[in-house]
Amino acid sequence: MLVLANDLEQTLARVFKTMEGIIQHNPELQREAEVQSRTIYLANGTTVTAISGDYAGAVGSNHGFVSYDELWGYTSESSTRLWEDLTPVPTRKNSIRFISTYAGFEGESGLLWDLYKQVVSKDEHPEGQGERLHPDLPIYANREARIFAYWDHEPRMPWQTESYYASQKKTLRPGTYLRLHRNQWATAEEIFITPEMWDPCVNQVHHPTIISREALYVGIDVGIKHDNAARVAVRWDNAGEKLILVSHRIWKPTPGRPLDLENTVEEDLRELNEQNDVVEIFADPYQMHRSITTLQAAGVPIKEYAQTQANCTLMGQTLFDLLTGLNLEVYPADELRQQALSTVAVENPRGWRIAKEKASKKIDAIVALAMACVAAMEHPGEIGSRSARGLNRAMHVSKEKLVPLQGAPVYIGQTLLDLPATVIAQQSDHGSIRVLAAFASEGMGLRRHVETVVKPWLTANARWALNNHRLLLGAYEDVEQQNEFDLLQIVEDLLG
Repeated sequence: MLVLANDLEQTLARVFKTMEGIIQHNPELQREAEVQSRTIYLANGTTVTAISGDYAGAVGSNHGFVSYDELWGYTSESSTRLWEDLTPVPTRKNSIRFISTYAGFEGESGLLWDLYKQVVSKDEHPEGQGERLHPDLPIYANREARIFAYWDHEPRMPWQTESYYASQKKTLRPGTYLRLHRNQWATAEEIFITPEMWDPCVNQVHHPTIISREALYVGIDVGIKHDNAARVAVRWDNAGEKLILVSHRIWKPTPGRPLDLENTVEEDLRELNEQNDVVEIFADPYQMHRSITTLQAAGVPIKEYAQTQANCTLMGQTLFDLLTGLNLEVYPADELRQQALSTVAVENPRGWRIAKEKASKKIDAIVALAMACVAAMEHPGEIGSRSARGLNRAMHVSKEKLVPLQGAPVYIGQTLLDLPATVIAQQSDHGSIRVLAAFASEGMGLRRHVETVVKPWLTANARWALNNHRLLLGAYEDVEQQNEFDLLQIVEDLLG
């Protein structure tokens, strides 16, 4: 007996493990079976082996029973050949194939599609070649091809409740819902974003923002001649639970006037980075490799995000989940909405990606939005308001460790009450403040904090300041209350 699914992992996880569990919970079967990692040996000489759908080593086996799980996913040439090679063995009294599956994709799931049309009757499909055997239940047969099928569209089990299906309709795309829960064949293309998904996420009083003090995540999709280019920026809300559309831009080149990346997209990203706290920018390197390299050298936090099958699937699923969960808030923008409603999901057994409904439609801003959302999801819950207002990582955070300026004065900011915290800084020759170190010691007294944290750092990095106290400066003279003098004295005693 052979057990097959789309791949070996699915075979072992969904089918083989179920059989193993049945044996383990049945004392009589336990005595009659030996279970190994991929094979079950039965006392009557039968072996049950789990293999993948593209496995060639089973060819020529003298099998009595072959079980296929989710045959809609058998789309490769190797899996089709395996199906043909594992045909029922005529020399065995009972040699059969059993299939458990739901509908697949028209034009993709060719093996299952051909079997489906062979066995169902014309009242199920106009090209059906089989006959219906029961007036009420959807049971079909093709006697000449020796195929028997039960192909149903109605929920008949007690756990298939209306409330369950209502929740599934809210979380699944229409075509996916029909395929999974109504066993209906899906076309490769289906509507991706509907008005019912987009409009509830529009906040009528929300407006685009040029300058935001929150951490921003940016996606950019570029077309040079025949497609638009778009940039979208999002941020987390104050609770770190919802993404907010901050701003977007769309450039519209023509074949006669190609997009000048340097003076449009690159300039926009530089300005965005200078005026905001941009954490990360995702860009497809296909037409932006030079721009990405140039911007990285200028300190702009941009990285390559190629629109591969895996990445496009992640983009589409991320955007879909945010919209259906009402976890994305956008401002009113007719062009953005039109692009959203022009998207379709091109689906196949390997995944699905966002695409245009028609070649004339533009969806670049939606692709950029999806990329920005993926960038933000890599930093879940990082709320910009937790950072200092005006902080820009590209401008204000050094990429390398700051080395103290030898012999220059060292400034110390020190909390005297509650949580002991220290900031150590210097002033450069140009007048800018360089923060060299910062410490906070929760659950530690001030004396221990200064002795075990602050002073060792000064000893290792700025010993000249400890040797010459005129170079060790602070604002301790501003302490006015007499009851804080003892705390001040601790710092003065330890650091001079």
